[in-house]
Amino acid sequence: MFKVPQPYFEGAPTTAEERRVLQCAGYIHMTGLWFLTPDRGHGVHVNYMGQGIVQEEMGTWNEFDGQSVIVTKRGEVWMKTGSSVTSATALLCPNGRSDYKPFTQTDRPIDGMIRRIADPNDGLTYVP
Repeated sequence: MFKVPQPYFEGAPTTAEERRVLQCAGYIHMTGLWFLTPDRGHGVHVNYMGQGIVQEEMGTWNEFDGQSVIVTKRGEVWMKTGSSVTSATALLCPNGRSDYKPFTQTDRPIDGMIRRIADPNDGLTYVP
């Protein structure tokens, strides 16, 4: 059986006010969620959202592949679909835009999850 190790987070949690702003802007807290990355030897690596964030990436935002990501000043990762230029970026991203991408094209399982949370019917076709 495949066992995923427990992630750890070296940053600090956002405040209640910061979480309220992020959630109202449509962001989803992704810190610590895991995803698998294929390697060239046909195996996989377990990676975590927020793993490997450096100080320069804290308090920044980025957009890529239709996704928006905020790395809070305390190091948490929050994501949503669509544009990230909101009141949340003004409040929580004093360091502006960065090149941070929590995953690549080959690590796409989270993409569908983000869309589904934003729209519970995303990708579904109901047959009567």
